[in-house]
Amino acid sequence: MVLVLAIGDFYVPHRCCELAQRFRELLAPGKIQHVLCTGNVCSDEIEALLRRVSFDVHIARGELDGPAWPERVVVSIEQIRFGLCHGHQVLPWSGRTGDAFTATASSVSAEATAHVRALHALRRDMGVDVLVAGMAERPALTSGKLGGLVVQPGSATGAPRVTDPWPSDKADNSCKTSNAPGFVLMDVHGSHVTLYTYVQDRDDPQQVHVEKHVFERPDPTASALLL
Repeated sequence: MVLVLAIGDFYVPHRCCELAQRFRELLAPGKIQHVLCTGNVCSDEIEALLRRVSFDVHIARGELDGPAWPERVVVSIEQIRFGLCHGHQVLPWSGRTGDAFTATASSVSAEATAHVRALHALRRDMGVDVLVAGMAERPALTSGKLGGLVVQPGSATGAPRVTDPWPSDKADNSCKTSNAPGFVLMDVHGSHVTLYTYVQDRDDPQQVHVEKHVFERPDPTASALLL
C-alpha cells in the first residue's frame, strides 16, 4: 500500500487564514508516502506542513506562487504515471464542477466540461495516466473515454478561486471560505488506484465526508487496438 495525497490551493494567508484543525489532524506525519500539491501554497508554514506529512513532496506552481516550483511535474509511483499542474494555464477556466464527485457531461456545466476536456488533452500531452490539477471548488474525478483520469482535489482551505466572486460577508481579512475544503487521498497498488475524496462539512467543521472511487490503468495493448 502506497498512499499519495493530492492537495492544494491553500491561498494562506492571501484568501484564507489557515488550514482547518480537523485536516491537520487527518494529515498526521508518518502515514503518507507521497504528496502531490497543485500549488498556491503561498506560505512557508504550509510548505513546512506538507514536508512534515511526507518525505516526498512535489509542488506545481500556482498563480500566486513564486518561480521556485515548476509548472508541470511528472512522477511514477508503482505502475502509475502521475502528472501535476495547477491548471490556471489551461483554458477555458472551469465554472462549477457539479455536485457529483465523479463528473459526467450531465453533472457539469458546458464551460466546466470544456476545461476538463482541456485537462485530459494536457494529460495525454504529458503522457501520464493520472493528472492532478487545481482550479476546482471541490474534489472532482473525471475519467477519459479511452482511459486516464483527472483528479482535482479542490481547495484544502475552501478559499475562493480567482474565478469565484469574493464572499460579500468577508470585507475584513478573516478566513474567506466560499467553497467546501477538501483533498484526495490515493492508495496506489500496481496499476490499481483507490481514491478517497475528503470534504469538510460546512456546518460542522469536525465532520468530514469521505467517498471511495476506483481507477484501473487501462491495458496499453487494449488501448492500441481501440486506436
